[in-house]
Amino acid sequence: MKNLIVTILSAQPIPNVQFIKYIQNKLKNEDKKFEHLFVSTEETEAKGIGNWICKVCGISQLQTIVVKHNSLSDIQTKLTEKCSEAETYFVNVTGGTKIMSMGVSDFFKMKANARIYYIDGNKSWLNFPENERYNNDLADNINLREYIESHGFEMSERRMSGIDFKYTKTLFDYFLEFEDKERLIINKLRDWRQKKKKSFKVNEMKGLLDFMCKINFPTNDEYVTISKDEVNYLTGDWFEEYIYFRLKDEGKVKNENLKTGVHLTKTGVCLLYTSPSPRDRTRSRMPSSA
Repeated sequence: MKNLIVTILSAQPIPNVQFIKYIQNKLKNEDKKFEHLFVSTEETEAKGIGNWICKVCGISQLQTIVVKHNSLSDIQTKLTEKCSEAETYFVNVTGGTKIMSMGVSDFFKMKANARIYYIDGNKSWLNFPENERYNNDLADNINLREYIESHGFEMSERRMSGIDFKYTKTLFDYFLEFEDKERLIINKLRDWRQKKKKSFKVNEMKGLLDFMCKINFPTNDEYVTISKDEVNYLTGDWFEEYIYFRLKDEGKVKNENLKTGVHLTKTGVCLLYTSPSPRDRTRSRMPSSA
């Protein structure tokens, strides 16, 4: 007989994903089979939240029960009709409305082989059976990509410039000393950033050659041309890479959770996230790529 993982879906998918991944890993380590049951509502189904969770948790088959969020009797009736027998029921009542949590809890408390959990931040509370109540720290089992995809976004990353971090640190020092004429060049380069050309002639922009020489910009053709990637770097990507490598060197963030040039897409929505790229020392702005 298989085990059943029961999840109440809600607009906050992270506790669901944390719980599912935790129980799945536990059962896999014990070489036990399991199935999934989602308790949902029409509104939650319309948003596709269950699909997002299935993708992140690798769920290919499941049963979904759609209930009325404010009706205990509807919840009880549908669980009675559709909930299959299981070796153990692992039930997460964190999501949904209070009525849904009450209804699901009441139903499974009638089963001696049920274990009912509540996820509170980084802790997992076992609420039932009452004689076994305890709480454990919840393992950090979600990486950045899973967190983003749990909310229905697709994530892609832009490749980095390839310019050595030692130079990027040097550019940071130059940046702190920029005067108006250097800022003017950066602003003009931002106009180039919007163009579809792959490269530009350095002599097309007055003052650009002097600027590149002043900051000792690394180049392969002695400042004859500047590529679109180099324009992107000088107009903001350098600062994003600076933050990225600083965090990486400090080792306080897992590499899998450290990204740069992240492009987020969702049906009807398109977001581009980059680290801040300030114009000067006193003002901040929206990312240069936004």
